[in-house]
Amino acid sequence: MSEPTGSKRTRPHLALAAAMILLAAGGLPTTGCSSEAEQARTIRKKGRNTFYVCKSCGASGKTRIGYDDKFPIRCPQCDQVAAVGGLKCTRCSRIIEAQNKPVYTCPHCQFVYDNRLSGPAPGPAAPNAAGP
Repeated sequence: MSEPTGSKRTRPHLALAAAMILLAAGGLPTTGCSSEAEQARTIRKKGRNTFYVCKSCGASGKTRIGYDDKFPIRCPQCDQVAAVGGLKCTRCSRIIEAQNKPVYTCPHCQFVYDNRLSGPAPGPAAPNAAGP
């Protein structure tokens, strides 16, 4: 004859299953943290992809640099520290020098980039010239 559901015989299995779930849940935070920290270290080591234009030899392309690296960087073609940041033109898809000007054009297709609409860079507020 079979035993009814919830009998003493099935309860130890439920207790064991609950204990296993609690044990697994208790282990997740430490495992998750170390794996997230490991992933962060791996990503930091790899650096970031960026476009460059060399002012010395005229080469341009995509390269990988560290997150803390500043331009100019060493050019992969001529080995001179003359490569500046670049961007891919939205019209002709050629890599051009990124410029910190309000308005500039692509030297290849004359597409106009207008940075005036993006507003000023975030930073401390300028003092009020009129005063209180």
